[in-house]
Amino acid sequence: MNLTIKTRLVLLGTCLAFIPTLIVGFILSTNALKEGSDSLRDSAQSRLTAISDLTSESITNYFSFIRDQATSFASDVSVIEASRAFSQAFSNYPEQF
Repeated sequence: MNLTIKTRLVLLGTCLAFIPTLIVGFILSTNALKEGSDSLRDSAQSRLTAISDLTSESITNYFSFIRDQATSFASDVSVIEASRAFSQAFSNYPEQF
């Protein structure tokens, strides 16, 4: 296969342009894939942290509401009278049978 110097130079120039382009393209795509993966992981982690914080706050608010409600009911006159009546009825329960 006898190639002329012109043909050899064209092939060599093509290879010198094409091979580095492939190497740079591979390196850039690898870096872009890594950066994209890291970005998605960080985004998911921050969303889960936000959900955790909101859930924690909701649970804290719920228990605070229940505590306030129990405190309110404990000082209610009708609840106090009902608990006294219940205590007396509970004491008399064995006598009924």
